Amino acid sequence: MILVVGASGLLGSKVATALKERGFEVRGLCRNPAKHPELAEKGLELVQGDLRQPDSLVKACKGVKTVVATANAVMGNGDNSSKKVDLDGYRALIDAAKKEGVAHFIFISISGDIANSPVDFARHKYATEEYLKASGIDYTIIRPQAYMETWGTVVGDSILKKGKTLVFGRGDNPVSFISAEDVKEFIVLAVNEPTLRNKIIELGGPGSFTVNELVEKFARAGGKSPKVTHLPLPVLRLMRLVVKPLKPGIGNIIGLSIMLDTTPSVTDSSELANQYKVKQTTLDQFIEQKVNSRV
Repeated sequence: MILVVGASGLLGSKVATALKERGFEVRGLCRNPAKHPELAEKGLELVQGDLRQPDSLVKACKGVKTVVATANAVMGNGDNSSKKVDLDGYRALIDAAKKEGVAHFIFISISGDIANSPVDFARHKYATEEYLKASGIDYTIIRPQAYMETWGTVVGDSILKKGKTLVFGRGDNPVSFISAEDVKEFIVLAVNEPTLRNKIIELGGPGSFTVNELVEKFARAGGKSPKVTHLPLPVLRLMRLVVKPLKPGIGNIIGLSIMLDTTPSVTDSSELANQYKVKQTTLDQFIEQKVNSRV
């Protein structure tokens, strides 16, 4: 049995569905399973659980061989803050997995210098990595670069729908954008691949592109001449300071946007992809699919 934590999310739903289609028994942890009948219809066993409720995690881990942890609270506030979910909640999940004899724990983190990041969410991810490594459970930690799906929504949808977009910062830092579909393939691979145990795997998509180049690609593909507005880094930093005490989740998003614009964000996964025969999605292919889906 494989437990997918965050089975209703962007990545988790892809992973849970792919594992089920490939013959695995899959249990999906959701806060409210009744809201996701589409997952039950695919044959997944859905269980109610919450990273903020340790007892529910022990129950969810019973009889489980592998945990795939995709959930996060990057935009959470208050009782659903990143600290309560990505730090405290994941410690409770790792403890529950260890108690129930889980053999393998696959944790989805993020790329970058997260140990020293000024962003709480990133430091919480790193602290969870360290806690997992010290737990004694076999682990695979996956650190993807920025998702094409996320930035395709933030930048691309605005261009295609409104003919304008907002760029956080200068927009000239190269990024190895990666598709969530490709991350899913590496996760499914890690479930049964012993050579990926007890490793940290850095993932990036083919090539590297700046956000400004991403804007240009969407504009060309969509036949648009968008109005592009840049929010300068000093403004972003000030916004983060003002917003963070009231809305930590928005503070995390602004902080991650600053990281994307100012820190190394290039990862070459071609050797790994070739080794395990994972055909990665190019940025042009992703944009073409997104534009065509709107026609």
